[in-house]
Amino acid sequence: MLDKLSESPKFRIVLVGKTGSGKSSAGNILFGEKCFEHKISAISTTNTCEKQKKNVAGEITEITDTPGLFDTSMNPEELKCEIEKCVVMSAPGPHVFLLVIRLDVRFTEEEKNAVKWIQENFGEEAAHYTIILFTHADALENESLDAYIEESLELQTLVKSCGDRYHSFNNKDMENRSQVTHLLEKIEKMVNENGGKHYSNEMYREAQERIDQRKIFWSEKPRIVLLGKNGSGKTTTGNIILGMKKEFADTSLTKPSSRSAIVEGRSLSIIDTPQLCDSSMDKKKSETVLKDLVVESDPGPHVFLLVINVKGSTQNTVKCIQGNIGEDAVDHTIIVFTHVDQLSTPLDEFINKNNDIQALIESCGGRFHSSCNVDFANRDLQAGSGSGSLQNVPYTHKIPAGLQEGMIMTVRGRVLPDANRFQVDLQHCSDIVLHFNPRYENGLEYVVHNTFRNGHWDSNYEQDYECPFPRGQSFALQILVTHESYKIRANGKHLSEYRHCIPFSHVDSICVGGMVEVNLVDIQYHES
Repeated sequence: MLDKLSESPKFRIVLVGKTGSGKSSAGNILFGEKCFEHKISAISTTNTCEKQKKNVAGEITEITDTPGLFDTSMNPEELKCEIEKCVVMSAPGPHVFLLVIRLDVRFTEEEKNAVKWIQENFGEEAAHYTIILFTHADALENESLDAYIEESLELQTLVKSCGDRYHSFNNKDMENRSQVTHLLEKIEKMVNENGGKHYSNEMYREAQERIDQRKIFWSEKPRIVLLGKNGSGKTTTGNIILGMKKEFADTSLTKPSSRSAIVEGRSLSIIDTPQLCDSSMDKKKSETVLKDLVVESDPGPHVFLLVINVKGSTQNTVKCIQGNIGEDAVDHTIIVFTHVDQLSTPLDEFINKNNDIQALIESCGGRFHSSCNVDFANRDLQAGSGSGSLQNVPYTHKIPAGLQEGMIMTVRGRVLPDANRFQVDLQHCSDIVLHFNPRYENGLEYVVHNTFRNGHWDSNYEQDYECPFPRGQSFALQILVTHESYKIRANGKHLSEYRHCIPFSHVDSICVGGMVEVNLVDIQYHES
């Protein structure tokens, strides 16, 4: 046995999770004996990385336990530094990160952010090497894990972010070794899908370089310049980025106008501009505008957002930008398409059928976005990776400033041909303020409206309506926020009203899940 343990391990496993998630217990279940210290505590019992190597189901397996993510006894830099050691201890690199989550306690914001933490600190590639391990599956009693996940859009989103890879341990049946062998099989399958590769020190180094780039980017308080013709939605785009308030006036500009704000904890400046390609603007006026733009964006813009109404003309747009701002401007430009909900086809098809649009996107390095929730912290967007229009489902659109009266939310997509249900949820933390749930079952097609709060569906609020969205067809859903209720329109026609039972200002996200494709999630002010 000692000779065998001297062999290189087949699997190198790193356990990650919030304090109290049961990481150490999971390691003990894997090994079939107590190797890691564990106890119920609000403070992580693992303060430093600990590595053990044992024979598991005939395979040499190495497990590294880590301090709890979001551990309040350590500052973020200390925690990050300690977890960095895990990669070194797992040299040449772990085959899998097991993200451990308990099923017998409430699902919290920390769990929701766990994958994001891993990706931010280890790079987006780390998600390809991550499996979610649910512990205390005995708490589900007679309910299956799949059914439990299906009930929660947040869990669906979490699982989807890890490639739908998950497993569960029954902590009351620790002698059941089949739950261990099945997990090892899933790890082996994932390793094969990754071409037999493991997460490497090189991946980690590249991730740290990107983190450093982002820090530099945000330390400079990025200056974002809005470009576009009148009616493009340029000003509205700026308002939404700044927190969905009317910071910029809707009237036509005669000179550049800037606003600074803290958006999701980061400082930035948005500079709105007059229409530079206005045929009525003479050369002298154009030069004056450009001088003002130089002053407003001093020492220079980090990125240009070229806002384009899909119903408008794009002819000569690139030449106009290059002629007015400079040849290099397109290297720092992202295209934002607006009014996509007015298209009769998905944006993908619209682009493929329009040579001018294709040429425009190509000239801007393939960078485009179809709604206003652009992640400007993502340096890759500036550097060259494009953002397509078809969103992964489940899809979450954050609303940091909450909803306001007069806002209208648009969700556009296609119901899958074999759909049995999908949902559009307005959420506040773990509560669902409005659950819009089309269903196709038992020969019936109908829509359920409801509210989920304090862990229960509200029977007083449930309402049913005939489903207006046929399977296999495109749909457009709009939800208007009024003082008394949400007014819901389906494919341009009024469907229903749903009275507020939780203040609409509390809504922090709109989430779409189920058997549906999503082309657009957008929020604008309703123009009466």
